[in-house]
Amino acid sequence: IFLDTDFVYHGVAELERPDVRWAYPQFGLNTGYDVTIKAPPGKRLVCAWGVDRRNGRTTLLGMREIVVAGPRGQINSVVDLGGQTLRVQGWAMDPTGPGRLAMVRYRIDGKEVWRGRTAMPRPDVVAAVPGAPDRAGFSVDFPVTQGRHTLCVDLIDAYGQVTTLGCRTVDAAGDPFGWYESATDLGGGQARVRGWVIDPHEGTGPARLRITVDGNVVATPLASVNRPDVGAQHPRFGPNHGFDVTVPAPAGTRNICVDVQHGGGTRTPFGCESVVVSG
Repeated sequence: IFLDTDFVYHGVAELERPDVRWAYPQFGLNTGYDVTIKAPPGKRLVCAWGVDRRNGRTTLLGMREIVVAGPRGQINSVVDLGGQTLRVQGWAMDPTGPGRLAMVRYRIDGKEVWRGRTAMPRPDVVAAVPGAPDRAGFSVDFPVTQGRHTLCVDLIDAYGQVTTLGCRTVDAAGDPFGWYESATDLGGGQARVRGWVIDPHEGTGPARLRITVDGNVVATPLASVNRPDVGAQHPRFGPNHGFDVTVPAPAGTRNICVDVQHGGGTRTPFGCESVVVSG
């Protein structure tokens, strides 16, 4: 058997074929062959030759042109998570790969940043795409610099051939992000302000905050409290980004706001909470 111009198999036709015996009884029952060969994706020509055992002469039994299925898939989304992090999600399958799991290569601005096989369960894909493996999904986060980036996803089959699923362009913001968790009354003209904030410009360092009560500055702390939950969610920036501050506040209904301060005197509003402070 030849695949295109390459010799790929030889063997004996000895499988039982009752239909052939019925048509050619003089040749007996064992005249069949059923062979599986590896073939790169794309259009291929398969030729089968019969070889006379007595003299080595060959006879062309037939040829067929077929299209071998290759990797396929889809990018479902590329989104900015904040904190200069992009997340790409989608699915892929590769008939040539182990367990049909596809090898996925990720490129940002033309440079490869990672590759690995699909691993996430995607029952929706299994239900819609015949032959798709259970773990056809991928969801990967990548750190990036602030600005516009193009993220591309490629599939690499067992033969090294590359199929590009597509590319998406997305803007990665560099704004501070986090959660203003609460502002609560402590009595005696004081309030407690809690939360966490990450300023991507500071990396693993703490963000510089400005806390105001009804527009008046009352504190300028660092967001440096250890928050293991934040570190687990954002390992790139570490855990030391919490704030838990007691501030003076006159009795009554007060608006307590938190801003993130940057170099050069600029600020980014982070959030405000209204609280009734007792005297």
